[in-house]
Amino acid sequence: LTFSDEPFTYWFEPTMSGTYLMRISVEDAAGNYYYDEVEVEVNNDDIDTSYRYVIDLEYGYAIPIPWEWPAFDDYELDDGRIQTIVGNIDSTINIYIETYDATELDDAQYVIEDYVYDTDMILIDDPTPIELNGYDGYRVYYEIDYDGDPFNGEILSIFVPESETVYTFDFEVMEGLEQEAEPVRDMLYTKTRLFEPVDLE
Repeated sequence: LTFSDEPFTYWFEPTMSGTYLMRISVEDAAGNYYYDEVEVEVNNDDIDTSYRYVIDLEYGYAIPIPWEWPAFDDYELDDGRIQTIVGNIDSTINIYIETYDATELDDAQYVIEDYVYDTDMILIDDPTPIELNGYDGYRVYYEIDYDGDPFNGEILSIFVPESETVYTFDFEVMEGLEQEAEPVRDMLYTKTRLFEPVDLE
């Protein structure tokens, strides 16, 4: 790839099964040259092409999203934590993901209070117990308006004792698109995976 006035573009699609050799070489303006390669085994024989995963090894989660959704965005919050946002191209169906340090299940409720604090979210029920990927937590429904565009949402706050972490999955849908969003919601509930975070340093 050579940088020019035209930007790079890319898209997501399942690749053919097989063994691939990935190579990268870089030469800087001073003429310094760098090269590396790695072999990758891919098995997509039984892949479900209706969704792909957003995987974060460092924070220990994998959530399914439709193939056609664009890449996710990470934002650093004021307290140094990272919020990941993934959604459809129109930003009318969105998932916001955050993690919090925690020591017990009750922290999952406190996290909800902290999450909605100083926002325009209107909670329409109290937190109720829920289970996700074998872990306990709480769910709460809310309404919010963005410059005249009403959205309905639900926050899943899940405690994982092994990593002493609470995960929040904030699933938000523009009013009137609930039926379109239902398959995404079902995947979030049934195919989300939580696991021990990996130290990448």
